[in-house]
Amino acid sequence: MEFEQIMSRMRELDSTIDYLDGEVQAAIDIEDGSHFPIIEELDEALAERADLLLMLKYQEAEVKEAEVSKWTPDSISDLLDTMHKDTLHKPLMRMWERQTEDERACGGTRWSNGIGFNAHDAGFAARMVDWWNDKGFFTPKQGNALRKMLKKYRKQLADIANTVEAEKKEEN
Repeated sequence: MEFEQIMSRMRELDSTIDYLDGEVQAAIDIEDGSHFPIIEELDEALAERADLLLMLKYQEAEVKEAEVSKWTPDSISDLLDTMHKDTLHKPLMRMWERQTEDERACGGTRWSNGIGFNAHDAGFAARMVDWWNDKGFFTPKQGNALRKMLKKYRKQLADIANTVEAEKKEEN
C-alpha cells in the first residue's frame, strides 16, 4: 500500500473511530447492552488503524535505510581530495589495520589477498604510519604522496566507511 493510500485510509478510520466512539457513549448511557456490537466494530477499526501505523513505520524505516550515506569509490576519492594532509592518517590507519599482523611487523606485503596495501605501497605506508605515530603530522610532500597512494585503495576505503556507518547505525 502506498503512503497516500495509507494516509487516506487512516483519515477514513479516524472519522469512523470518532463516530463509533460517540455511538458507544450514547449506547452506554441507554444501558440496554446495545453498545457491545459497536465496541466490536470500534475494536476492528482500531486494529486496522494500528496495522496501518505499523505499515507506515516499516515504510519510514525503509526510507531511512535508503537515506544512509552509501560510500562509493568516487565519493572516497572526492573526500581524499578535500582532506587536510594531517587528517589523512585516518584512512591510512584504517588501511594499515587491514594488513596482516606479520605484514605490519615487516612493513611489507606477504599475502596476495586483495586486502590492505599491495607490495609496492606497503613499505611507504609503513613509513607513513611510523612517521605519524612519531611526529603527529605530515609534510606537504608526504600529504600529497599519501593522498595519491590512498586513492588507489578507494574501493577498500569505501567498504570500510560503509561498514563503520552500518556499525554506528546498529548501535543507535
